[in-house]
Amino acid sequence: METPERGVPHRVRLEFGHALAQWVAERTGSRVLHIKGMAAQAVLPVEDALSFDVDVLVHPDDFRTYVDTLASLTTTELIDDGARSAEAHAVEIVSRGLEISLDVHAHFPGFRADHDVVFDRLAARSAPVDFAGVSCACLDRVGLASLGVVHAARNAKGGRSARLALQRWDLLDASEREQAVDLIGELGAAGAAHSVTGAHPEASRRDVALFLAYQRRARPTTLWLLTLLATRGVRARWSIVRRAASTRSSMVTGSAPLAPQERRSRWRRLIAAGPPATREVVSILREVRGRE
Repeated sequence: METPERGVPHRVRLEFGHALAQWVAERTGSRVLHIKGMAAQAVLPVEDALSFDVDVLVHPDDFRTYVDTLASLTTTELIDDGARSAEAHAVEIVSRGLEISLDVHAHFPGFRADHDVVFDRLAARSAPVDFAGVSCACLDRVGLASLGVVHAARNAKGGRSARLALQRWDLLDASEREQAVDLIGELGAAGAAHSVTGAHPEASRRDVALFLAYQRRARPTTLWLLTLLATRGVRARWSIVRRAASTRSSMVTGSAPLAPQERRSRWRRLIAAGPPATREVVSILREVRGRE
């Protein structure tokens, strides 16, 4: 695959970015879906939806192989190992040749179903789109609108992500919207969707509170506590606690224990941030309860 010359339009470089992402998928036998940005615009176009990077969702079983291969190319560089948030979910790899970023998602936060189930259900709704002469699997209208709403739930209320998500939601016909509501419920994303659309009355109170906190740019410890409350299963919760309190995590290299001094320092920061974050958590939960 040839790399375009510098100075070509951003849109063209993005197309080559999608083609690069697909080429690596085919080279490694990885299952990949192209999501958001240009992939979304190709399926449900709306005005003023400029893409800034290339986003792909990779099947969890293929993630490490895919990222290792993409990051090993001579023209790419791993910028962010993806473990900074409570719901570590994506790494950022920059293509120096194309001068664009590729965000590689191991899962998509907001969907509470098992990650492999989420991927398989979304992949079942995929639609082929040609980017730079390469056929790429993108989400269909229903899958895209569903993912867009879940994505908007982690961003500022009334911001660009929410505006685009609601515009695309409105483009669905009645049958498609019904399918999207069913898909969102099946994949455990009712809390995220409820915080954006107001629908899905069956949404978990804790899930709704978490995404309201994201939309309000709550403090990191508040997000961490609400993520812990909204997460199902002792093992999953323990993983969040361990990553926050006692390990240096990376989605690429895995977890490594902190040195004793670093661990004590991190615990001190968590304890100091605890009281104000707890008050914020209680306030948001009360607000959600009051809306019912």
